[in-house]
Amino acid sequence: IPLSPQPPIQPQQPQGLRLPLSLLISPPKSPLSELFTNHSEKAFDLYLYLAKKAQSQNSTTIKINYQEFAQALGYTKNYYFNVYQPLRKLTRKYGIIQRKPWSKYLTLKHTASPAYITIPDTYWDYGFHQKFSFPAKYMFLASLAEAQKSNRNPYWFRSNLDLSQIYHIAERSVTKGITELEQENILEVYRHKPEEP
Repeated sequence: IPLSPQPPIQPQQPQGLRLPLSLLISPPKSPLSELFTNHSEKAFDLYLYLAKKAQSQNSTTIKINYQEFAQALGYTKNYYFNVYQPLRKLTRKYGIIQRKPWSKYLTLKHTASPAYITIPDTYWDYGFHQKFSFPAKYMFLASLAEAQKSNRNPYWFRSNLDLSQIYHIAERSVTKGITELEQENILEVYRHKPEEP
């Protein structure tokens, strides 16, 4: 196959959820990393869905619809009970959502930030939010952030130790998430080959 003398043009910024970068890398712990380290996967998924819905409505205030939220999380019954716990965690434990008692509306916090990452709509269209493990979901967001910060976007370089420190998660989770994304052909990883002594 003859090679083109011109490099291919990188695609334009994809359509998707503009998520504040501060949710991932705020020291000493970011809100989303707290969800990850506490194994609150459904709360994580719910927050991303609510942020996407808020962006589509161009408002940080959303009317609560338990059936809609439960279906977005992959539940087909017991809508109220399956959504109540993740919603309560986001409100009371992590404080990234505001909701007055007995109110039919909630408000997302952490919406203003000078830096964003864009989670493509294909993340939901292809069902990655239900297919991926929690480490893979989290490292997908970290990979988007690293690519955006890189001068050679979409190429980027970080050691597992650096990723662990920047995104406040264990190295083992970094390795597991990146390996899964590589197996799913979301990332292409170039590893250093050992040299002779």
